[in-house]
Amino acid sequence: MVELVPVDLGITNGSETPEPTREHAFELWATVAHQNYAETARLSGINENTLRSWGRRDGWRAKALQRRLDVAPEELRHATGSILQAAAIEGATYLYNVVSGAVEPNRARQQAAIAVCHMAGWAPAHYLPTRAPEPKPRRELPDLDTLSPDELLDLERQVTAGE
Repeated sequence: MVELVPVDLGITNGSETPEPTREHAFELWATVAHQNYAETARLSGINENTLRSWGRRDGWRAKALQRRLDVAPEELRHATGSILQAAAIEGATYLYNVVSGAVEPNRARQQAAIAVCHMAGWAPAHYLPTRAPEPKPRRELPDLDTLSPDELLDLERQVTAGE
């Protein structure tokens, strides 16, 4: 962690403090010192009571709150996007495992995974694969040269019917 040292802000007793100095003190209080007057005093070298007076007079608490409210939508959008991307990765992994046969499909989880991937913009839901049906085992055919005409007709009927 970086250690901050007090700096001379050009404050003299009995004089009006320049606005940039008070603004710097506010920034220090609102960020590095986590809205703690004692910590701001330690870091800036300004008397704690002076800081409290400036905080009341200049409305530091309301100013800090307004700043958070102004920034919150962007932070929320970023956090939501990160969560959605993580969920889409999890959903895509699940869908891959279903398609590859590594896990048994769960309809509710499949639908949720598809929806999350779709919301993340990865692929339209109708393009995502579903689990392919198991291939039917190949039927061994007898030697056709040894079959009678009736047996050939019967075999043809079975193959045509999909038996």
